[in-house]
Amino acid sequence: DMAYKMIVTDLDDTLLDDQRLISDENVTALKTANAMGIEIVLASGRADQSMRPYIDYLAEHMSVNYYISFNGALIKNFKEEIIFEQILQGKVLRQLIDLGKSYDITTQLYWNNQLICDQYDERVKSYEQLTDTKAIIVDNLQSVPGTAKCLFNSVDKAKLEALQDRIREMIQSGEI
Repeated sequence: DMAYKMIVTDLDDTLLDDQRLISDENVTALKTANAMGIEIVLASGRADQSMRPYIDYLAEHMSVNYYISFNGALIKNFKEEIIFEQILQGKVLRQLIDLGKSYDITTQLYWNNQLICDQYDERVKSYEQLTDTKAIIVDNLQSVPGTAKCLFNSVDKAKLEALQDRIREMIQSGEI
């Protein structure tokens, strides 16, 4: 008999419903597990400030001690103390920004809990609405010193797949 010690759950398309709310049923299930001593951890590709309303909501019902944001690049405790952080910076970040430009794909960076882009298009607007985050538009993404997440945002699946293939090639060859 193996006892569970932790439940780690994603937000979008997992814990949240179509209205981006946590259902009463999910709250009850997590509350029951938490009462049994099981740690509840939220995980998401979202920025931590975009996760905060859900963390605060669950904290009204149970103990939520940790959360994972930016696809695992940042882990914090409920007191906002950093447990783990992996920032993209330097040559790798510059290469990724250049690749986004060369494939004509919107690149979104996250620095100091801010969404930073060099253009404002429908994809960025849609992402703002999904995550309740306002984008900051800069002239040159190369001026951003680092990022917790580099998101290539496009509706053109072929472009994204070509970019993905190129990044894989660069990783395998040691360019990145």
